[in-house]
Amino acid sequence: MPNEKLLLTDKHPILHQGVEVLPISLRNNYNGISKIVLNNPVYVYTLITEKRTAVNMNGIYVYTWNYDDFINKKYNCILL
Repeated sequence: MPNEKLLLTDKHPILHQGVEVLPISLRNNYNGISKIVLNNPVYVYTLITEKRTAVNMNGIYVYTWNYDDFINKKYNCILL
């Protein structure tokens, strides 16, 4: 569980117990994980690295996007 509030999209991969998973798959297994709908837009930050890796964000290892895959929209992202 994160050590502070952390908002992720339900399809942004995280590293959990050594396995890459989607946060939505853990919703029923842990208290405090829920799907919410935001009433107002929020800033979304994207980390793009040369090599795709997981970085610690508030105690949760969240995957970065590989530059080439991000540009080619492999991960179903919208680049504005």
